[in-house]
Amino acid sequence: MVNSIVLTADGAVKASPGKVYAIMACGDGVTSGDSAKLVDSLTSTGTSYATIVFDSTDEVVTFTPCKGINFYTGIYLDVTKTSGTMTVTVVYE
Repeated sequence: MVNSIVLTADGAVKASPGKVYAIMACGDGVTSGDSAKLVDSLTSTGTSYATIVFDSTDEVVTFTPCKGINFYTGIYLDVTKTSGTMTVTVVYE
């Protein structure tokens, strides 16, 4: 079953193995270089499998891998931002 979650800060997407099909990150007033990273872990430490880095202060970035990305431990969102608001939607199973 495919699910989606919307996060505005660091947090667990899924606390068990899964697959990510799409990521959409919206930055409103963020700083160039701020990022949203999906980590194969239950915390922010672990292997990063997908990272979105913002180039401008108001930007929407969508990443849709053709087969999905397998996460073997869990799926965790690690947000790094200096200012503004970041909203990240993850489509996963």
